[in-house]
Amino acid sequence: MHTQEDSTLKVALNISTSIDDLDTKSIIESADYSVLELLLSPLVEYNNQGEIIGGIAERFYWNENELIFEFRETSFSSGNTVTPEDAVATFKRLMILNTNSHGELANLLCSTASPKSLDDSCGGIRADGKRLILTARKKTAFLLPLLTSIDYGILSKSSIDPKDLKIISFENTSGPYMLKKVDGKNFLYANKKHWHYNPKIPQQIEFVPFDYDSDSPRSAENQFIKEKVDFIPTASELRLDDVEKIRGKTGKQFQIHRTNPMALVYAKIH
Repeated sequence: MHTQEDSTLKVALNISTSIDDLDTKSIIESADYSVLELLLSPLVEYNNQGEIIGGIAERFYWNENELIFEFRETSFSSGNTVTPEDAVATFKRLMILNTNSHGELANLLCSTASPKSLDDSCGGIRADGKRLILTARKKTAFLLPLLTSIDYGILSKSSIDPKDLKIISFENTSGPYMLKKVDGKNFLYANKKHWHYNPKIPQQIEFVPFDYDSDSPRSAENQFIKEKVDFIPTASELRLDDVEKIRGKTGKQFQIHRTNPMALVYAKIH
């Protein structure tokens, strides 16, 4: 594992578009989600035990039908403080664009019509000093898990175009990394202002495209064997038999990190 300040971790990952064009409103593939998780942080997140814990919100609790988030002292990569006003703009943006589950958030929180611009009000979302208060029509169990999704990763209000609501740039981010271009190539650089920052993490991340055909010289596993990539994430669909093939072709030691198990829950309507 790289630990130097100038270390670069090369990750085998195919995303659906350029990193510049990724958008929380329309996450197409799991690889897109993986990149956005590095660039943005949500109000709350899951820990390794599958429990919801504080993210940008250090403390959160229900008060009748109000879900209250108390913000920690943290900054965007630019150094500007992350505020509840940024969260209000982030959520309104999703409501206006209304894709995926974002319209449901508007139905839950906006007692009247959904906002049509960032200046429009939504009675169920308000900033109060260092607190964000979401007033739901009723206390509902799914709201907190919903907000762990990177769809709701907090954007700086200044990074949202007020007219078309596009994300202007990922150079100013709330997540553990930020985007920079070097010689025309996209790199992620560690956000040293993030509360999860540790000097032992890779300070730079480069994404390396790969071929899904395991026999191709440009497959993720063959590039790993040739030391052109250092890490193959779950989103790159590495199979267990490919791991054994790598083990047989390289004399180098490597580690397999297990991720949290995923579960599907089905509801049957009678």
